[in-house]
Amino acid sequence: MSELTIPSIEKEDISPPKIEAGGTAIVLQRHEKYDRDRSSERSGSVFEDAAEAAKERALAFFKELLSNEDPNSPTYVFFGSSDTQYNNKGRRSLETAELAQQACIEVMESLGINPAERILNLNTNHSLKKFDSNQQGQDLNIRPIIKLREPNIFGDHDNHRLGGIDKEAAAKSGDRRYFDYMIQKHGSEGDEAWTPEVWAIHEKDGEEEKRRELGAEGVYDILDRTKRALAGLARYSEAFHDKNPEAKLLLWVTSHYDTISPLVKDAQGISLKGDEYLKVDYGGGVVINLPKGGETVLEARSQKVPLAIGRVAVG
Repeated sequence: MSELTIPSIEKEDISPPKIEAGGTAIVLQRHEKYDRDRSSERSGSVFEDAAEAAKERALAFFKELLSNEDPNSPTYVFFGSSDTQYNNKGRRSLETAELAQQACIEVMESLGINPAERILNLNTNHSLKKFDSNQQGQDLNIRPIIKLREPNIFGDHDNHRLGGIDKEAAAKSGDRRYFDYMIQKHGSEGDEAWTPEVWAIHEKDGEEEKRRELGAEGVYDILDRTKRALAGLARYSEAFHDKNPEAKLLLWVTSHYDTISPLVKDAQGISLKGDEYLKVDYGGGVVINLPKGGETVLEARSQKVPLAIGRVAVG
């Protein structure tokens, strides 16, 4: 058993990477802290104070990343997010990605860089699927990444999308029976949500047989689709660099604790069925470097570990 040398993922782990010409880096971020009150008008949306702090961190990130860049090797940026919606209201991952995109736009404009050229979501020469307009009719220039959504265990994922339907993911979503079963067996009377104790049992797949019987998604399923999402981003990167061989590419994508924690554990060779807990702070994340012709590496807590994004973990 490998040692857990990256014991947590914090906000500070999202630091500007050094991207070489023809190389790519992925920021995989957890959404910011959000309103869980289902009766609130802002249910599912990022808290305003968390949004302000996130915007400031993103401004500092992009200022460092984009200042003094080589004109022969310009940096392009892409933004994507989980399409999960909470309580049919807020979309915490989407909102977190929008904060980063807004910061990137402001920094580029301050440096005399045209965001409509360098941000691929805004560049009309790059065809990217985007979220549909929101209820206010505003265009959401973020790429929905269905495979980075929250666990398919809540039984209502058909209502979680602004983007298209992923039939494969939908087939695995099951219904709410597993969620309710876990509360009834491991929770307390009157619980409407899972306690940390119930989550811990789920995360190590302590009810694997029952989970499979009820058709719910397990931790290795989540790891599998997370790696496939990253592999898809890597393929996108390769296609981009075929046309822009000297450019640098940053892919900023927002997701959930449930995708990031098992990915970092797996990269360290840690069994997902053990008792090791790997914290991912709200707004925290990792940087994944895909150097030109080199090995993919995940960076966090001053550690660098190889990451096989095309390889599915074995439970």
